[in-house]
Amino acid sequence: GKHPGTGDWDFKPVFRVLAARGYTGWISMEAFDFTAGAERIADDSLRYLEAEIKNL
Repeated sequence: GKHPGTGDWDFKPVFRVLAARGYTGWISMEAFDFTAGAERIADDSLRYLEAEIKNL
């Protein structure tokens, strides 16, 4: 995939460790292909990441 939520990388283990350690700070992700447009990438990625965190 080109940005979070479009590939096959499983972020859940990372989020589980952060949650288990009580981490409440910022996280950042990188997109390497902006063909879809910055706004769409940001929206898609945020929706995906929020859903992954909510379903821990």
